[in-house]
Amino acid sequence: MRFGPVGTSFWAREVHAPGIRTADGAELVGVWGRDPDKTRELAGSLGVTAYDDFATMVEDVDAVSFSVPPHVQAELAPVAAAAGCHLLLEKPLATSLAAADALVAAVAKTGVSSVVFLTSCYTPERREWVQRMQHDGPWRGATAIWLASAFAEGSPFDTPWRHEKGALWDVGPHILAALTDGLGPVTEVLAAARGAADLVHVVFGHASGATSTFTATLEAPPAVSLAQTLSDV
Repeated sequence: MRFGPVGTSFWAREVHAPGIRTADGAELVGVWGRDPDKTRELAGSLGVTAYDDFATMVEDVDAVSFSVPPHVQAELAPVAAAAGCHLLLEKPLATSLAAADALVAAVAKTGVSSVVFLTSCYTPERREWVQRMQHDGPWRGATAIWLASAFAEGSPFDTPWRHEKGALWDVGPHILAALTDGLGPVTEVLAAARGAADLVHVVFGHASGATSTFTATLEAPPAVSLAQTLSDV
């Protein structure tokens, strides 16, 4: 399958492009990004084509991987789907329900395959954990805590959209993926509160009858950074 990554960020360089190149049956064809200079630089380091035009790239590939801000992904992914390209998408899918629904509709209309690349869902540790959960039976509750220092000096995640949207949009999808793996689909938000900066606290009700909470921020001091999910007893 011929892939064309969209984006030139740290995540595109260090995760998407290397992952495609090492995947069985995948071929990295070229790169398109919003900054032509960065596009040429990344394409040159990979030895692939630097595309000047997004539409031209989607004509040359079978699948497109996205590593761009969510509002950009929501604009471009339906175009790729309409061209018959399969989609490897980043979280969050979009930053509005209308944009997310439009992307989902575009995928459904064309019948292409799509997946949201929630990295932790594919680790051996997560798969082992899910298997153990299925064996032991459903949890009654869980709490997830993610205190990140995304904006520390030198961080590759110090990006404008994360400053604007905060932890709820950035790490929130990762947290929801973990909680739903353990407790099943979320059916309601029981409570939500915002603290200083982007700090958020949320309480969920799940279809299984379980409840869960999460606390998250991208602006924690490096000394207190923490990411963990705990079950009840």
